[in-house]
Amino acid sequence: MKVNLYIGIGAFLFGLWGCSPDDRDDFEPVRPNIIFPGGASTAAEREEEVDIQFVLKNGANTVSVQANGEDLTFEPSSEEQTISFSVTVPVDAELEEEFPVAIIVTDELDRVLEREFSIIVIKETIPFPTAVVDSDLRLDSTFNYLITEDVEVANGATLTIPPFTNVVFSSDTATTGEFLQLEVEVGGRLVAEGTAERPVVFTSDRGIAGAGEGGQWARIKINGADGVSSGVLRYVRIEYGGLDEPALRLDDVDASTEIEYVQIYESANIGLELRGGTVNLKHMVFTNNARMNIEYDNGDTDYSGFGQFLVLENSDFTSKESGTDAFRELEVRDDAEVTLSNVTILGPGIAGGGADAVRIRDDAGFTKFYNILMAEFPDDGFRFDLNTDNVNMEPDGDYILAHSYIFQIADQPTRDGDDAILVYETNASAYSNVIQPMGTPDPAEGIESGSFVPDAPIASDFDPSSIDPFFDSAPFVGAIGDTDWTSGWTRD
Repeated sequence: MKVNLYIGIGAFLFGLWGCSPDDRDDFEPVRPNIIFPGGASTAAEREEEVDIQFVLKNGANTVSVQANGEDLTFEPSSEEQTISFSVTVPVDAELEEEFPVAIIVTDELDRVLEREFSIIVIKETIPFPTAVVDSDLRLDSTFNYLITEDVEVANGATLTIPPFTNVVFSSDTATTGEFLQLEVEVGGRLVAEGTAERPVVFTSDRGIAGAGEGGQWARIKINGADGVSSGVLRYVRIEYGGLDEPALRLDDVDASTEIEYVQIYESANIGLELRGGTVNLKHMVFTNNARMNIEYDNGDTDYSGFGQFLVLENSDFTSKESGTDAFRELEVRDDAEVTLSNVTILGPGIAGGGADAVRIRDDAGFTKFYNILMAEFPDDGFRFDLNTDNVNMEPDGDYILAHSYIFQIADQPTRDGDDAILVYETNASAYSNVIQPMGTPDPAEGIESGSFVPDAPIASDFDPSSIDPFFDSAPFVGAIGDTDWTSGWTRD
């Protein structure tokens, strides 16, 4: 009996071992799989041929492999095999969108494996057509334009740059001391007019490749004159400039020149310098520019102008070329007269460094600040160098800081050249100011380093439209009210 039992068990086990997997009714072959060893995406221009490669695994039971409906050659085999093919990007593919390549593997059980390879469609980069624009020239938004030498827009000529156009400055010359720039002469016009969805972008060749840094090109310089329009900058982003120069410099530019919805991003020097003129600014964003974001100065004429809805933000000061002690977000000097409303000024936080937010030099002209939101600075907030005994600082005077919130300031929220606290703070209620150096006022929730959009609009009892027709009605503190106008076209 014992022998027969052993024989029965042995026969049963032999039956299991001797049965091949293919003979079992419940056996299911291993599913095929594919792997992209170089990643599942790339970038290419229209009409460019793209070589795609993937590894097919467990392909013994595979009956077809297709890419975008076309059969690919393969070997039914359990061994891994590399399959290569090419795809030409269609001439009408959407720029800066993904062109998908669908890869479908089917096995003998009609099981389907689907994978997608994405081609990001980029523009062809072509040389900028001329070094001297001496007659009207309109660029084509389907290309990137590479500048390899200085470009001048001459008197009487207009350079028009439509939405969705990238003007790219070569960074190769940055190491040789040749600082590339685009300069508009007096009587010339630059019309760079994008949209919120498709801004005009001035950047570097490294920036367009995702490796941008401040100082990879020099500047845009616009030379103006009284009563002469120098053009339009609207929905424009200026990136990675500022090699030994402000990224954007406006000399004696007239108020008939329209500048709004402009971001200046990571300049290695000043973001924007205004030298003389009467040009006004509206809906501007300044992000991580070295030395300072805006400098108001004088050129051949004394500057006098307005600004509204400005965001000045620096997330750190560690890379500032002149050191943190020399950095500030905004400076006014040399008889320049400035009236600003609805401005948000944010630093990197209260720890470390020695950076002031705003400095009014002792030779500045009239300065008036309304509805200002200032926070997160490691030194002083508002520094006023003029002799306070000799200027009119009354609530309706020539030098005003009113209807504003200042908080999270490591040293002094307001001070004069002798470190004395200003009347804007000592008598804050007379100016409708809320100043709380090391705390956040309740209405300013959502405002902190790196976050300039409040959780809700911060109401103000001052409407700047009462100053001048230039100003929009905006009875709130800071640059952002009900609508975040920075969304979509700016960089973080």
